[in-house]
Amino acid sequence: MNELLKGAQIPNSLPENLKAIIRAGFVERNECILLASELSRSHGGDAIDRVGYECFVNHVHIDNFPDAWLFANELLDALKQVFRSKCAVIVSVDGKKATVRFHQVGSEKSWLHEDLDDYEDEAIAVLYSN
Repeated sequence: MNELLKGAQIPNSLPENLKAIIRAGFVERNECILLASELSRSHGGDAIDRVGYECFVNHVHIDNFPDAWLFANELLDALKQVFRSKCAVIVSVDGKKATVRFHQVGSEKSWLHEDLDDYEDEAIAVLYSN
């Protein structure tokens, strides 16, 4: 991930479609924090544990790493403004495509392995809200 960050030209502004996801806000349901825009498009998954459900709903595929990095940081800022609970915003990059997802951090398991170096086929970074 450090290599990607060194070579990336992070934009000053998000594309409108990514801004809209953050502007749509969040929904709290069954102790989960969910992206409102993604909840309306996600079906199923609610039978899994809280962390898994949050990551299932709260994932956004983004075509390029620079936009994904900016989106992750702006998402993190939005979470900090609205919620007191600690959240992990995860950026994963496999080739040129990226995924940003988040979940609350608590006593439950994490979405990721403890050692991020275990992920050989993708670069991963985790940003924490608190």
